[in-house]
Amino acid sequence: MTVIKVNLLDYRKLKRIMQLQKELLLYLLGISFALVAIGIVWQNQNNRIKEVNSEITHWNVELKKIDKTVKKVDEAKAKKKRITHILKSIKILKKKQTDPAQLLDEINKNRREHKHKNMFYKQNADTQITKSASLYQDAKLSTYNI
Repeated sequence: MTVIKVNLLDYRKLKRIMQLQKELLLYLLGISFALVAIGIVWQNQNNRIKEVNSEITHWNVELKKIDKTVKKVDEAKAKKKRITHILKSIKILKKKQTDPAQLLDEINKNRREHKHKNMFYKQNADTQITKSASLYQDAKLSTYNI
């Protein structure tokens, strides 16, 4: 009997090389798949960023329109506050207001006390005429001094 020896070392080496090639191919496929997935996600994110930026510009324009309206509303509020203040002041003055008889009495008293006089002089020969009258239009008091 003769024994045949077969050298299996080359076959094992070849099998190992093929196994390494498969692993390398799988790694490369995994890396390429990851790169493609990253590229797709990247593209989607860029598209989303563009959409968000366009929304931001749109809302900034809307905000500017609203700011104009807000300014008008603020001006209206300021006017309302001023008018409210005026109305409150009028109410206070109405509460402090006196009745007509007392008011006329005070006017007459003040008119007698505060006569404003206009003086004018007219020279006629050696005579000097001085006229004084109150400034009130309804006053009929006039005095002439010669």
